[in-house]
Amino acid sequence: MLVNIIVSRNRVSGEIRTGIRLRLENPPPGVNYRVINEPVGLSPSSNDFYITRDTTTKWFLKALIEPAYSLKLRGLTHAFFLNLFIPRTPWVQEIDQPIFNLFEKYIGKSRKSSLYRLAIKTFRYLFNRDNVAVITWTNGVRRALRRRGLGMLGLCHRQW
Repeated sequence: MLVNIIVSRNRVSGEIRTGIRLRLENPPPGVNYRVINEPVGLSPSSNDFYITRDTTTKWFLKALIEPAYSLKLRGLTHAFFLNLFIPRTPWVQEIDQPIFNLFEKYIGKSRKSSLYRLAIKTFRYLFNRDNVAVITWTNGVRRALRRRGLGMLGLCHRQW
């Protein structure tokens, strides 16, 4: 079975991020991956963990480009981390941490902020579909997503 895999890279080294690389090196039996590079990247000097001009620009571009880019994807697609693709075809989404970490730890926004509430609504829309399966890296992430009403249809914890 041929599966699209959306690949993001370390901005400094240019190497495929570790979780994705491991998935490519150890595919499930019968799966072959077609690598699709993430359409929006940042320069090595920028850091996603702080709100800067570069990260604001990146997320603005992601909000414009990733939904449009979704239209050209055909067949089963496997994506990692948070993105704004709209799963129109069968979709596997791997998530390594609860969404609130992005807001509280990285950008210093409360779960009560309007930006957080908008993000939760958006991710509920993206992940709670019949054609989406969500893989979490830990049971804690699985529980946190369930409490927020995310990934209710296909949520599972990857067993190592």
